[in-house]
Amino acid sequence: ITLTANDGNGNTANCSFNMTLNDPIDPAITCPLNADLVVDNNCEVVLPDYTATAISTDNCSAPSDIIITQNPLAGTTLSGNGTTQIITLTAKDESGNTKDCTLEVTLIDETNPGITCPTDQTADLDANCEAILGDYRGMVILDDNCTPAGVITVTQSPTPLTEFNDSPTEEIITITADDNNGGTVSCTFKLTFQDVTDPIITCPTDLEKNLNGDCEYTLEDLSGLVVGVNECADDNDLTITQIPAAGTVFDNVPISQVITLTAEDNSGNSTLCQIEINLKDEIAPTVNCPDNKIETGSGCELEVMDYLSEVTITDNCSILGDMTITQSPAVGTILATGVHTITITVEDESGNEASCAFVLELQLDPPTMPEIGGN
Repeated sequence: ITLTANDGNGNTANCSFNMTLNDPIDPAITCPLNADLVVDNNCEVVLPDYTATAISTDNCSAPSDIIITQNPLAGTTLSGNGTTQIITLTAKDESGNTKDCTLEVTLIDETNPGITCPTDQTADLDANCEAILGDYRGMVILDDNCTPAGVITVTQSPTPLTEFNDSPTEEIITITADDNNGGTVSCTFKLTFQDVTDPIITCPTDLEKNLNGDCEYTLEDLSGLVVGVNECADDNDLTITQIPAAGTVFDNVPISQVITLTAEDNSGNSTLCQIEINLKDEIAPTVNCPDNKIETGSGCELEVMDYLSEVTITDNCSILGDMTITQSPAVGTILATGVHTITITVEDESGNEASCAFVLELQLDPPTMPEIGGN
């Protein structure tokens, strides 16, 4: 700046100085609105650049000449659901004047937790064909990008200790995981109830059966005599089996035979009981005596002979050598002349007896006439 003095007479003098213009006015800056940032699978987010979205003006500097900086810098990694961060934007004009504004960013988790249910499970029904549901929450596998597994809320439907009655067969169990950040996910598995209770079976009392004429007995179907009770199904659903099977033939000798009857339900549970069958031979032997006989002798008394070899004997079970055969009067008995009855009695191994009889007539020999005079 130059100043000149003039005295009116043409005489002048001047002096000069420098004047510097200073801009003391800060620029104006407007930050963008507060924002939510969604974290990734690692529960992290990379801070974006907000400088381009800020609006800044200045009394002297053009907007393009205003420098806007950000703190924390773009590219900074933030982590944690619900974390908040103040972002400061600073505008600087060409004169070095600065002005700040701030916005707040909040980290949010929109990723559902991961859940893996156990494989299908089985549960045993009790003796009343009922079950109390177990707690399967500890069997699931959990993971989440932000929430530790131990903090994830896990629920089960139907809830543990739920009672199931009336012979249940299967139930779909749903397990739900909540990461407490608004993310939930569910998985399911099938629970099959299994009947592990053996049925109740009652056999009849021991039986006695007679052997037939061939000394045989054909085993009957005894399953209809069994009383079976099945707690978890209709009693009529029981399968009754018999060993030895119906139709089995027992022969030759009277014996005691143990029959095993087994009741099996639809779940493969089984119970057995046993019946003892005592086989009896109540058929008497068949005995046929010889025809009536006439025996002669020289005296008035005769000795009874052995006629057993002339007797025909058969039996359904016993062989001849195993039977007891008696003759009455016994062999060697002295009888007077006249008519007598000989009785043959046969007893088989089972104590069955039969007898036959024939008539024995004892006579004197005809007299011998002496010769007289040669005639």
